[in-house]
Amino acid sequence: MAKKKEPTKKKAEKYSREHDLAKKFNDYWNGVLETQENHYRKLSLLNLIELKKAVSNINNIVTFEATKRFVRQLKKHGTINSTQAKKMLETIDGQHPNANGFDVEDESSRIIAEVKCNIPVKDATFGASQKSGILKDLKGLKEGKKTSAIQDVSGFRKFMVILNGDKVKDAMGKLVENDNSIIEFRRGRIDTKHIYIVYIDI
Repeated sequence: MAKKKEPTKKKAEKYSREHDLAKKFNDYWNGVLETQENHYRKLSLLNLIELKKAVSNINNIVTFEATKRFVRQLKKHGTINSTQAKKMLETIDGQHPNANGFDVEDESSRIIAEVKCNIPVKDATFGASQKSGILKDLKGLKEGKKTSAIQDVSGFRKFMVILNGDKVKDAMGKLVENDNSIIEFRRGRIDTKHIYIVYIDI
C-alpha cells in the first residue's frame, strides 16, 4: 500500500521591516490623497524629517478642531446664541495652543471647558498618564486653575470635551462612575454645579 504523501507546509514569509513600514506609510497617504503611488520611495530622509516636524503638531490641530465643534454643538443645542458662538470661535482661534488656563474661557456666556482627545490604550481603559491628565482637568473645572484668569469658577457652566473615538465612552464611564457631579451633556438646562461631558463625534 502506497504511503500517503504529507501535505507540504507553506513556508512562512520572511519579515521585512522596510516592506512593513512602506506599506503602512503608502496605505495612509494613498487613502488620503486618492493616489496609487509609492510615496515612501519618493521622499528623501530630509523630506521625512520635515514631515515629522509638521505632524508633531497634530495633537494641537485635533484639539483645535474638536474645540470648534464643541462651540458649534453648544450653539446647536441652544446653550449659547450665534453672537456668543462667533465670539468664542474668534477667541479660540486667537489663542496659542500652549496658552495657560482653560481651553475655553468665556466670561460673557459664563462657560469654561477643557478639551481632551485621548484614545483608550487597552480594553476600554485610559492609560495611567491619560487618567492623570483627565482627572487633573476635572479638578481644575471644579476648583479653578491658578493659571487661568478666571479664579472663581463657581458661577460658570463647566464642560469636559472628549473626542468620541473607539470605546471612549466606556473608558470615561469607568473613570468618573463614582462622581455624581460629572454627567453627560444633554439638550436642556445647564447648571453651574455639575461638570458636563460633551462627546465630539469624529
